Amino acid sequence: MRLRFKVQDSESRVQDLNFDVLRITHHMPDFFTAIRSPRGFTLLEVLVATSILSIVLAILYGVFSQTLSSKRIAEDRAALSRTARVVLLRMGEDIQASFPFAPGDARFVGTTRRTSAFPQGSLSFTSFVNAQLTDVGREGDWSEIVYDLVPDPSAPTLWQLVRRVYFGSESVRDIQRGEQEAQVSPLLSRVKGLRFRFFDGHTWSENWGGDRTKARVPQAVEVELTLALAETSGRQHTEPFASAVFSTLVDLPLAQPSGVEGRRGGSS
Repeated sequence: MRLRFKVQDSESRVQDLNFDVLRITHHMPDFFTAIRSPRGFTLLEVLVATSILSIVLAILYGVFSQTLSSKRIAEDRAALSRTARVVLLRMGEDIQASFPFAPGDARFVGTTRRTSAFPQGSLSFTSFVNAQLTDVGREGDWSEIVYDLVPDPSAPTLWQLVRRVYFGSESVRDIQRGEQEAQVSPLLSRVKGLRFRFFDGHTWSENWGGDRTKARVPQAVEVELTLALAETSGRQHTEPFASAVFSTLVDLPLAQPSGVEGRRGGSS
């Protein structure tokens, strides 16, 4: 009886084992199919991921674009500042070399017109230069130099500073009549204003060369340039520009001495 019970129990276990094997074998195709073919992304998931990526890229582009724009503006302003200082240095050297042309007429004439928001100045004087006159084959001992503003071809609302040199001209009236050719040198673009101030030993004035000052040159000249700063490279010229002011003070060694002390107290 015990042996028969054990045999039956073994047969029952064998049958259970065969059933488990059949059940595992039945589910194996589904298992391998799940491994070989994983579930893909849905269309909604793809759209959400694409939207997030687009937002991140837009933010990064804005940051980089603003950084590059700020860097470009800083470089442009630094270059403009260097150019303005070189131009002022050149003007200072010319003005320092000026001299009274004749006892009754120094030919030093400067004006500052205020017809708009910014002053528009001009200055003419005789000065010693060492320039070769290729048209006549000789060197000029002196010349008449004129600083003036002309419309800027690159920006209709702005000005361009030019330097004209007349070698050995007889008078300013000859220059105005155009009886002599001039060497015209554009010095600086994007100019908003140009102002000259002259010191006579007592006070500062924006005009020189009238009846009271015709016979002499000033003791000092202040030059002030107002330049336009473009915010972006694509900005329209009809829009207002930010401004930068550069100035220099020039002493004239050939001016008549004055007994007034502390003459620079009137400068600003």
